[in-house]
Amino acid sequence: VMRLDHFTPDTSHWLLRESANLARIQGIYATSKHLEYFTHESSMILHGIAPWNLSPPVCGYAGGRHNARCLDSIKIYNYTIPVSTYNPVSYAFAGSHPIHVQGMPVESLPFTCLRMAVSRPSTEALAAASQMLHSPSNFSRHNSEVSRAKEIKIKRSLLAALDKEKKLHPYIQGYNRAKIVLSHTDAG
Repeated sequence: VMRLDHFTPDTSHWLLRESANLARIQGIYATSKHLEYFTHESSMILHGIAPWNLSPPVCGYAGGRHNARCLDSIKIYNYTIPVSTYNPVSYAFAGSHPIHVQGMPVESLPFTCLRMAVSRPSTEALAAASQMLHSPSNFSRHNSEVSRAKEIKIKRSLLAALDKEKKLHPYIQGYNRAKIVLSHTDAG
């Protein structure tokens, strides 16, 4: 899946990590029978957003399947990308339908934002949600009033979707944390 011939010993570590993370996603896509679409950090990567974790797990919605897999470390020249995992998730948000990004099925950015807010530690969730909010709000420091208005509108729709999910699934774990995270995200 990952060709190494275009790397040199001087290739930056961030480019090696980015390439290895994408190769892991492509590898899981090519070998997983039950994967329906990518979620969490995998969705962020496919949407072009760098996750907080440098070697994130590959995550995807796979219905009722729970067969996690270990993904070996990857050594490229003198740099090693640490071990990671493939974590299938069995929870689908109401109204979430996969879209295709880079030829692979992936959760939409708003639902990825909700999923990260519900399931990741607060700092990681806040960083991810803020990064994901930056893109759709077209945030510009030169036109901050318009950008902030878009940001508020998007945050309201995310919080409404979270509340809808709470009504459908009253015992959803991470709801309170997600509400705080989404309320405090900052697209700027």
